[in-house]
Amino acid sequence: MASQGIGVELAYDKPAVAAPQSTGLGGVLATFLAGAVLSAALMRMPSAEAGVLLAVLSALGAMLFAVNRFLAPSDARLRNGEMSYRAFFDHAIEGIFRTTPDGHYVDANPALARIYGYASPEHLMAGLTNIADQLYVDPARRAEMGAAARRRVREQFGAELMAQRTLELYREVVAGGAGAGRTV
Repeated sequence: MASQGIGVELAYDKPAVAAPQSTGLGGVLATFLAGAVLSAALMRMPSAEAGVLLAVLSALGAMLFAVNRFLAPSDARLRNGEMSYRAFFDHAIEGIFRTTPDGHYVDANPALARIYGYASPEHLMAGLTNIADQLYVDPARRAEMGAAARRRVREQFGAELMAQRTLELYREVVAGGAGAGRTV
């Protein structure tokens, strides 16, 4: 058997939304320093202007506090969603992956590595650097799948792919090595 037929779905890499980071000690020190500088500036202003500026700064601080309180649950939901996705991705029994349009893996799960005959997703991504030429029996099928994805066509898309062991046997036969003459 020259290849292994596997149904795959193309997913181009999309930028992830970064979760807001907590300010930590640096943020606290920066806030303290900004407060000290503002206090010094307020002391030099006439009292009417200082009062207006202080009122504006107080209102701004209250709004920032309210926004932070509002976003904190969203941040927790985002982190929980990312953890849930990662658990699903890592423990799925089917191969799941993300690639760039030019044929490089961005992410692959352990099941895909096993299907293709690699020890880990990292080995798979290091070994397959040109998906169309290295993996597809017919490299033009990768371009067809990419075109369907860009048109946002939702269809079952199948392609014949070569697993790692198939590639090793093919190389042996082509090179005339120990596997020469074997039916692959």
